[in-house]
Amino acid sequence: MSLEWKILEFFDSMRNTFFNYFNYFVSTILGSLFLIILFLIIYWLYDKDKGLIIGYTLVSSFLINNFVKGLVNRRRPFEYEGHEYLRKLVDTSLKDGATGTSFPSGHSQNSAALYSSVCLQYNAKRLLVVRIVFIAFIILVGISRIYLGVHFPSDVLTGIVIGVAIAYLCAFLQDMFGEKKWILYIVTLTIFTPCLFFKNSEGSFLFGRDFLKSYGMILGFASGAFLEEKTVNFGCNVPKLQKLLRLAIGLAIVGVAYLIYGIVPKDIHENAIFTIVMHFLIAFLGIYVVPLIFTKIEEAINKKKMTE
Repeated sequence: MSLEWKILEFFDSMRNTFFNYFNYFVSTILGSLFLIILFLIIYWLYDKDKGLIIGYTLVSSFLINNFVKGLVNRRRPFEYEGHEYLRKLVDTSLKDGATGTSFPSGHSQNSAALYSSVCLQYNAKRLLVVRIVFIAFIILVGISRIYLGVHFPSDVLTGIVIGVAIAYLCAFLQDMFGEKKWILYIVTLTIFTPCLFFKNSEGSFLFGRDFLKSYGMILGFASGAFLEEKTVNFGCNVPKLQKLLRLAIGLAIVGVAYLIYGIVPKDIHENAIFTIVMHFLIAFLGIYVVPLIFTKIEEAINKKKMTE
């Protein structure tokens, strides 16, 4: 621990406004928002099957991270007496995403899982530069969490190792299940559903509110993927203009859902059932409803062209 405190102190000595904003951007965009957007871009626009593998990897990482956090229950660096100053953004309007407990780092783990999964699915030599960039993203996200004072270095390193391992494991499992991926989804839900009923000594939910979010997301992901295959079965081989239209429609729909979730009253926002349901709906929208809307619009466009 003494070495970890020294590392945290080293990064704190670099504290300034520029680094605060830079690391906030890296942590929030590259370590959170861009993960979901990149997955959706691949799923909607380029390769549905690869997108599902990458998406399953990401939601599995969410679940596993919050499961481990609940078991370990490690305090964050700024929660130790005398080290409150390590948290850089506390006096600003920016949010550092420090929810739940500290070990392992969720941003680091999820980034490692998502970017590693993309690299595994797109491993052509011509994409070497992309893989190098993604590795740099993983490192930058990890450093940003240490700089912001919300994680110990061991939180970050462990998160990266677990994230990479999850990417390889999920790729192997989905290859093993093949076209019957829905069985894998059911197994995953079966394993983690009992966690909803565990409480700590104080009577609170053991695995935290972030686990409820991730559980809702994988439930929506699994349901959406199953229904999409059975009733929509969209393809990605469409003209570039239609890809842009898909992206605009998809991001608008999912973005509005996130916005609604964020602006509801606090009492409702923190309700466990509401949290699960809203994240189920957000994932379900992205995986099933948005592709359904794509197909309906594109069918109408094609029908109009045939009648002209």
